[in-house]
This record gives sequence, C-alpha cells and structure tokens, in this order.
Amino acid sequence: MPVVQPIDRDIFEKDSSARAALVVAFVAARLLTAEASGAAVYLRPVHEALLRIWPEAVTILAENASLIRVRHTLEPIAREWSDAPAAEKARHLDISPALLDGAQAMVARFGGDVPAAMRAFVMGAVAADSARRERERRRQRKIILATASGLAIALSLAGLAGWQWRTARVQRDKAEHALKLAIDTANGLVFNLAQKFRDAGVPAANVKDILDRARKLQEDLLSAGEANADLRRSQAVDLDETARTLL
Repeated sequence: MPVVQPIDRDIFEKDSSARAALVVAFVAARLLTAEASGAAVYLRPVHEALLRIWPEAVTILAENASLIRVRHTLEPIAREWSDAPAAEKARHLDISPALLDGAQAMVARFGGDVPAAMRAFVMGAVAADSARRERERRRQRKIILATASGLAIALSLAGLAGWQWRTARVQRDKAEHALKLAIDTANGLVFNLAQKFRDAGVPAANVKDILDRARKLQEDLLSAGEANADLRRSQAVDLDETARTLL
C-alpha cells in the first residue's frame, strides 16, 4: 500500500470548486480530518482502511500505484537536485530511462498536483536525456560516415588492385608470348638450319656461326632474367649441336 501523507488543503483545492466541494463532503462525513498547522490546513483520511475498503479508492490506487511509487522515488532525487549548486545540477539529472518514462507519465497524470520543484526536475531530466540521445545519434552518424568512407576507400583500392592485377597479367602474358617466340627462333636456328646444313655438307664454320647466333640469343634472354625450362633445354641442344659440329 502507498504511504498515506497529509496534503495542504489550499494547494489541493486551488482553482477547483469540485475539489473544494469534495473536501467539505468528506470532512462532513468524517472520512477526512482537517488539521491546522500554523497558517496551513492539512487533510488526511480518518483511517487508512478507507483506502482498502472503499471500491472507488481501491480502483484509483490500483490504477496509479506505480506512478505513486515513482513520485516517492523521485522526491529525494528532486530535492538533491533542487539543493545542489547550479554548477552541479546537471549531474543529478541523469536517471534511468525507466524512471524517466515513469516520471513523465506521472506528470502527465497528476499535472499540478506534482510539486513545482519536481516538475522542473522532470523537465530538466527530459531535456538532458534528449541532449544525450542527440549526442549519441551524432556519434553514431560519425561512425556510420567513417565506416562508409572506409568501405568506399577499400572498394576503390580493391578496384585499383584488380586493375593492376589484370594489367600485370596482360603484361605477363605478352612477355611469355615474346619469350616463346624467341625460344622458337633459337630452336629454329639450331634444328632447321644448323642440323640441315651440317647434314647437307655446308662447311662447319658456317654451321657453327648459326649455332653461335642461336646461343647468343639464348644468353641474351638468360641475362634478362627470362630463364625457364624450355630456354634451358634449347640452350642444352645448341651446346650439344655445337660440340657435334666442332667434332
């Protein structure tokens, strides 16, 4: 059960003839007491059982129990905020999202019955929460923009790398084709000319000159770093044919 607290009659009845009539009726029926304390008059139930046995009161309490608990929770927090120096008020406005939602619902439900200081605290907490959410949104946008920029750069670099790879592959294919043509030329000098000329009785000096030209081509390719198994094989054949010619 919520804790029963006396309320200031003037504050409760302010600008409300219906409330004033209600208080008069409840006091006349001895359901409420009106007790003077200084210049103020405070109202409270004659007995707390009224709130447990009167169906209308039970329904009202059941509907508003959570908001009443929120109000009691906020009272010391709002009081600390109100008493804090101006430079320290901001840190007292940081409350949990659940409590903030409950505080807004409480102000919407009870309106002017919520003390002015507590309403001011709730408004400040809402503004602080909105500012925090906006900062978080800006931070998220910055992260998203940075991520998008990084992805764009990565995609650009990937595209450049792909273009360079394709270019290098084309150049490699061209180089391999040129090397193959050069090896075929050397092999042609060795097999098609030197061997046939030697078999046809052409002087050995002429055959050796052809073989020397083929070997010079092979050595030029090797010195350019174009060594591969086919080139080495062609060089071996040339050397063997040169040895045969010299013999």
